[in-house]
Amino acid sequence: MKEENAVKTKSGVMSETTVLAGASLVFLGFLLPWIQVRFPVGGKVVSGMGLCMKDPRLWVLPGTALAGAAFSMAAYFRRWLILHILTVLSVAAGTAALIQTHLMIHTRLNAFFIRVISNYSVKPGAYLAGAGFIVMAAGAVMQAAGKKNTGRAEPAVPQDRQ
Repeated sequence: MKEENAVKTKSGVMSETTVLAGASLVFLGFLLPWIQVRFPVGGKVVSGMGLCMKDPRLWVLPGTALAGAAFSMAAYFRRWLILHILTVLSVAAGTAALIQTHLMIHTRLNAFFIRVISNYSVKPGAYLAGAGFIVMAAGAVMQAAGKKNTGRAEPAVPQDRQ
């Protein structure tokens, strides 16, 4: 019986660790360059943090990653269904916000660069943040799928010994 509990604990820790690793990737990607714009004379590189200074709505991205990590850790200590649901919803909201941000960046830059002869490229920071949200989603799903009601600890009785 102790071996079964040890396995459950390891899998529970694995899902929370996966969510935290994904949140760390989102934060790291947020600090790295997202866009590089090349003009005929010079250029500019903008990180996720720099984009937030221009458009404060983008603070939703690290906010949802932080909320997902917090709900995941709370769900580790209290196995309440609402915490698992909030973890999955915050990760889904962050992923949707990241996709919307990616589309907004391309739309605005394409509209601007039709008038100006230059080009731009999306840098690894944006992709790392996206990968972080994917890792968070995988951990949140593993955590929700492995949810057990731990309100009562009852020993498992094998079927052949009943």
